Amino acid sequence: MKNSSFIFSAFAALAIISCAGSDNTVIKGRVAAEDSAAEIRVKAGDVDTLVTVTDGAFSIEIPADVTQVGYVKGPKGSYGFISDGSVLTFDFSAEEVVPVSSAKKECAAYFALQNSTKEFVQGYRAKLAELQADETLSQEERDSRFEEYYDAAYEAFVANSKDVIAKNSSNAVSLVALQNIYNEYDPEELLDVIAGLAPQLQAESFVQSLVKSSQANAATSEGKMFTDFEVETEDGKFEKLSDYVGKGKYMLVDFWASWCGPCKAEIPNLKQVYEQFHSDKFDILSVAVWDQPQASVDTAKAYSIPWNHMINAQKIPTDIYGIQGIPHIILFGPDGTILKRNLRGEDIAKAVAEYVK
Repeated sequence: MKNSSFIFSAFAALAIISCAGSDNTVIKGRVAAEDSAAEIRVKAGDVDTLVTVTDGAFSIEIPADVTQVGYVKGPKGSYGFISDGSVLTFDFSAEEVVPVSSAKKECAAYFALQNSTKEFVQGYRAKLAELQADETLSQEERDSRFEEYYDAAYEAFVANSKDVIAKNSSNAVSLVALQNIYNEYDPEELLDVIAGLAPQLQAESFVQSLVKSSQANAATSEGKMFTDFEVETEDGKFEKLSDYVGKGKYMLVDFWASWCGPCKAEIPNLKQVYEQFHSDKFDILSVAVWDQPQASVDTAKAYSIPWNHMINAQKIPTDIYGIQGIPHIILFGPDGTILKRNLRGEDIAKAVAEYVK
């Protein structure tokens, strides 16, 4: 199954909205009678204020700024918007708060993206429920059909998100889409995408973190020599990656954490690879990142992991190797050359088998 570690933006798409051009954005709406004492929070850029409800209605005017995503929090949840000079009406008195947009380009594009994200999530959940309810299928058949459906749906979602980024490079809609799919770009490609964004968007902290990680990822890409790092253990000793990598054998290094469900889901795959290939030519190393040291130790024991561990690495290796999400599994050659990055599932065994004869 293809990578699904993208970040879903909050579903802001559940608001009744009408839009008309202005230099400012008007946020207004209604609440149900039982919510007449509620306050509406509006946050966008430098604006962060509570709006009083009077006779069941509220209204506020804020500066237009298409480089920001704003949020309105009411009795039925929080909803995002692009402050593009529109009049936005949030009807919290409705049974279901549903978006209707006749906005400017930015407003319409934002809600269209939110709707596509919602439809993607609802679609694969419905498909999974449908397959689980089909008692004529074996679990293997269910898994195969769901993977086929998901991969096709996710491919379409990614393609749409990339199109949204290209068409909205001057406003915050591109950043919302980028949050969803940044892991789908190669480092060099991601840097090119970021370079095409407006300067204000490039300056956002999220984008700057992507630039930093992409540059690190590019510097440690496949074919490059490994970059060493040192970790202090709980007992005050020090370990280096070079204690294991570049020592004349193939090393599969798993960057993981005890709290990470996908990380633990890969352990059976790693065990199979270890049992099949472990020798004087091949070994595995687990490096615990972003984790409490004792939790890493306890989880490794609970899963009876037989290979070596580096504990308490925190963000040292993830900064160096530009790792944005875990698990991240890298295969190093005997001399320390990076052979394969970001291995998952059955691709782990395939990669090892390609090199370890």
